[in-house]
Amino acid sequence: MKGLEYKYSARLMTQVVGCLLLLASFAVATPAVAKGFEVCNKSNEKLSVAIGFFESSSWKTKGWYGIERNSCKTLHNQPAGKTFYVYAEGNRSSIWSGKYNLCIHPRNAFEINGFKNCASRGYKKVQFNQVEVAAQYSSYSYSLTGGKRSKIDSLDIGDGVYVQGVFSDELSYIVRIDHASNQVKVRSATKGTTRWVAVSQILSEAESTVNDLGRTAIVIGGLYCMFNPNECSN
Repeated sequence: MKGLEYKYSARLMTQVVGCLLLLASFAVATPAVAKGFEVCNKSNEKLSVAIGFFESSSWKTKGWYGIERNSCKTLHNQPAGKTFYVYAEGNRSSIWSGKYNLCIHPRNAFEINGFKNCASRGYKKVQFNQVEVAAQYSSYSYSLTGGKRSKIDSLDIGDGVYVQGVFSDELSYIVRIDHASNQVKVRSATKGTTRWVAVSQILSEAESTVNDLGRTAIVIGGLYCMFNPNECSN
């Protein structure tokens, strides 16, 4: 009886091992599903994402891809060895950008060839962040976290700001904001006059202070060189 039990146990063990080996060979033989180049939303906002890349002798930008919080979306199927450019806008006015200029459509879905003359073609020029994928990676995940509000969205009517000038920055108050042209209308705190200025000219008090320090350093350096020309000739 014991011999029969041993023979049965050995046969059962052989079958179990055989099944495990079969499953293991199936797992090895089944290729993993490549995700391509995917962008994951790790922020606290719903994102609209645009992607740029160079392909078929042309620069291309595509968008918008909606990505919910804690979700990912594949934006390109063959990322190996490619360089991608990513730009995103959140539903709470945050942006994810970089320093590489490409074209987008500010509202509608788009697929654009080329990166020049954005405005004349009815598009908007924005700055994308660069993401390089090594040649050995057939799939790559790029996560967007945090984000920052665009400068114009951080402004509000009535805010006290400084308008950048050549010799000094002028304290002013915002009376109107035009998001379409990226300009604000300000009223001078000293003169009472109003004018439109680009958002890039708007400074905080801290930024204006840094500007003043830079101007002072230039003046001091100029006076020093005036009285010590030999020291500044080298």
